[in-house]
Amino acid sequence: MLIYALSLHVTSLIFSGLVIKGGIVNFLIAGALLALGFKLLKPIILTIALPLHILTLGLLSPIITVLTLFVLTKVVWFVNVTSFTFTGMNVFGLNLPSFSASIVLSFIILSVTISLVASLIRFVFSK
Repeated sequence: MLIYALSLHVTSLIFSGLVIKGGIVNFLIAGALLALGFKLLKPIILTIALPLHILTLGLLSPIITVLTLFVLTKVVWFVNVTSFTFTGMNVFGLNLPSFSASIVLSFIILSVTISLVASLIRFVFSK
């Protein structure tokens, strides 16, 4: 729960397309619901779509993450995903250019970022 709350916060700091209204309590609620969605929705969808998951060699997992984030935005009123313009950044000498993201691309980028940040947090705290 705390991992997803922190990953939501970090992602909302990086990209303006993820807006969570309110304070820390709303981040904790959204993180708990996102964790619950990953624990409940992901196994159900993977079981139903197992042949497609095998056929695509696991490429269905990011789509499930996008669907989970979409369901979260529909269930919880204070979590919104909007289209955004990334202004670019320079990370360790790597220049990331600016770009505009539509609403569908926003869901994809934000869900991948949330997953990556959560994995990084798990890795850091597991040592």
